[in-house]
Amino acid sequence: MDLLLPVGTRLLHIGPPKTATTTLQSAFHNNREALNSHRVHYAGKARQPMTAALAAADGSTVPGRSAGNWPRLLQEIEDADADRVMISSEFFSHADDEHARAVVEALGADRTHVVITLRPLVKIIPSQWQQYVRDRMRSAYPEWLDLMFNHADETTITPTFWRRHRHDLLVRRWAEAVGKQNLTVIVLDESQPERLLNIVEEMLGLPLGLLVSKPDANNRSMTLPEVELMREFNEQFFANEWTSEDYTRFIRFGSTRRFMERVPAADEPKITTPQWAVDRCIELSRQMVTSIATSGVRILGDLEWLTVAPRASAVGDPEENPVVLTTELAARHSIDVIGAAKVLSTQEGNFPAQLAAVKQQLAAVKQQLAAVKQQLTETKRKLADARKQLRAVQERLQETKQQLGDSEQLRSEQSIHHHTACDLMGVVFGRVRARLVPGRRSRG
Repeated sequence: MDLLLPVGTRLLHIGPPKTATTTLQSAFHNNREALNSHRVHYAGKARQPMTAALAAADGSTVPGRSAGNWPRLLQEIEDADADRVMISSEFFSHADDEHARAVVEALGADRTHVVITLRPLVKIIPSQWQQYVRDRMRSAYPEWLDLMFNHADETTITPTFWRRHRHDLLVRRWAEAVGKQNLTVIVLDESQPERLLNIVEEMLGLPLGLLVSKPDANNRSMTLPEVELMREFNEQFFANEWTSEDYTRFIRFGSTRRFMERVPAADEPKITTPQWAVDRCIELSRQMVTSIATSGVRILGDLEWLTVAPRASAVGDPEENPVVLTTELAARHSIDVIGAAKVLSTQEGNFPAQLAAVKQQLAAVKQQLAAVKQQLTETKRKLADARKQLRAVQERLQETKQQLGDSEQLRSEQSIHHHTACDLMGVVFGRVRARLVPGRRSRG
């Protein structure tokens, strides 16, 4: 099957989350120079354009972060000197029908091809819960599962979960926006981790093996004690009425990233999903597979793999196994929070110097502005003088025209007097001649 997309294509990967998005994005972000040499541009400056994608998908923002500039990302894509452009962010999966159409129209409906990556829902569920906890959620795993499967329409907790992970509806939503012929579903195969990168390489006309993804400790799965420690921390954090902005700054993009560098012990308990939730996942997955198979989009991989049951070790009731938080774990988390705060304070400690530099730059700009104002004043003065000279010339021209008019009238009057005198002289001469020459009759 020929997967190469036409020159001019914008390849939009929308995730959803927990489907090897970090692997794909890191491979592109870390190989930008090689991509450019093959006339492929990876949009955005960071690993993924998260805030711009959120702005485009549903207008949301990350607490403590500035709003994403979707128009600026679009302009970068438009200006790219490349045969093909790659855009990847799982946050595009937040879009509803209207926003999905708007994203496609903004990128160019005739040039956009959408890629959706899928893995089994039963594996996504525990991974997504721990990610939500890392992003400040406080719900325990059993509680959250009950909300998602039994009360999704009634809760405000993680409201975009099913918009992301009801995969059949996600596929059909974007197929309607871009056209089913312009959408590819890639079913991930954990036994062939390089397969995803190879498929995308072929779609973009890249040499096989060009994309290489480096391991990212921040993307590893957390153990149950780690998640429970963070969840309890979240409870205490918000009990102190600290803000979501502070959480984003100090925890989400601060201490948590340091904490994820920890190497858990081999026997540290993993997250297990209760059997009832596993059964619901597999039942729903079968429905989604049937729907996707009849959607008319291009499918790469075996959809049936999405319905496979998890390993027995991944199944179990979390409430039957009390979590033991070790002193090592608590100490490590505390150290990471202090370390993140120290880094931030060091950065902010340079603020006076940064402010002085800004003030110095501002003073230089003010001097330049004063010089420009002086030049403007001089230009205005010269312009006023020129206007005066112009008015004087216009007045002289008017006087000249008047003089010319008076001269013309005088010549006209003199001409009239001349003709009148000549006529009178002719009459007189005629009468005199009539008297002097007998037999001639005067005509006068």
